Amino acid sequence: MSDSTLARDLRTLEKLDDLDHRIMKERELGSFPMAVDKNRGLETAASIGSVPEAAQPLMRMLEETTINRLLGESQQEVTLVTEDTKLSVALSILAQQRLLCLPVQAKDSVDIIGFVDVLDVLAHIVRLCSEGKSHPEADEAFENTIMMYQKGFNFASTPVSAIIDSSSRDPLVPVYGHGTLAQLIEEAFSQGIHRVPVFNRVNEVVTNIASQSDIIRFIVDRINEAGDPKAVLGSLMGKTVDELRLGTKPVISMKDDLPAFKALQLIVRNRVSAVAIVDKVGQLMADFSATEVRGLSVDNFPTLRKPVVTFLEQSRSRIGRDECYPFSTPIICTGDTPIETVLLKLHMHGLHRLWIVDEMARPLGVITLTDVMRLLLPPQEHLASAPLNM
Repeated sequence: MSDSTLARDLRTLEKLDDLDHRIMKERELGSFPMAVDKNRGLETAASIGSVPEAAQPLMRMLEETTINRLLGESQQEVTLVTEDTKLSVALSILAQQRLLCLPVQAKDSVDIIGFVDVLDVLAHIVRLCSEGKSHPEADEAFENTIMMYQKGFNFASTPVSAIIDSSSRDPLVPVYGHGTLAQLIEEAFSQGIHRVPVFNRVNEVVTNIASQSDIIRFIVDRINEAGDPKAVLGSLMGKTVDELRLGTKPVISMKDDLPAFKALQLIVRNRVSAVAIVDKVGQLMADFSATEVRGLSVDNFPTLRKPVVTFLEQSRSRIGRDECYPFSTPIICTGDTPIETVLLKLHMHGLHRLWIVDEMARPLGVITLTDVMRLLLPPQEHLASAPLNM
């Protein structure tokens, strides 16, 4: 992010803070309707209208903007790997280029046969080390140092073709650039698919990758251009996390002194993308997501046996993240945080999730990008009839 862009976003955040204070003051005076009571997610007297009705300006923008237009300013060469690429090589590319996924190309053609992402890698590690065993035998496999070195060698030498969509979470959904953002959200991103390859209709090659984060960037850019969140968000502006019932699923967490491999197991078994790391009193210390497996190799594979906080420090050092030591506390929000602040935090910090905490910093929920995408679902009757998929 450039200095000018960061300064612009900080100015927007200051404006949003002022708006938040005004809204809270109006609520204290009884002039701003509360849509929920203090029990998270329970609607009371002022029921929230459908999101498409509440955010008509934004819905219109999403329906009128194509994928090509969204990515036009950030067009870049797409990094590919062939199906016989070893996993150790793919992980090195992910770490060096700070990527989360790689399209996999057939060895003897230009055809894209799938995606390999960090969730696939994580799922493969759990399956490789567990070998189909259940508790506590699977844990014993992870805890055996010699066995971990052996598994690390097998892990590194695996061809990427063997783990395509191992997580069953990000299937290949190819799209053309002429599709609209409303279609992209409705047909892919709201379904939990995090990113899609964008194909050129003429020569059928991948020209870009569109992600859920690109939609967040689009919205924040429109807010910055308008200078007024309400001009983009409509009556969604000021609605809080609780009012919109965001992040209501149970939090998956683990204690900070448990080994890192426990986090991998929790992610796979609960089909989430991250777990909260808490201290002995339950306060949020860090989070462990699938991105932490980037940079794993034969030599450091056994570090999965170390306490999760130690693994996080070493993992983030390996992939060159600025917060590697000490690891930073996750960016948070509360049930009273308005949606415009949620969007800006997600964008400014390049986040894929935002943890909801109570007054004691204990995690209550987590807002994922998929949650936001579902909030943006357009009404069915407004969707264009042209198909998004190839």
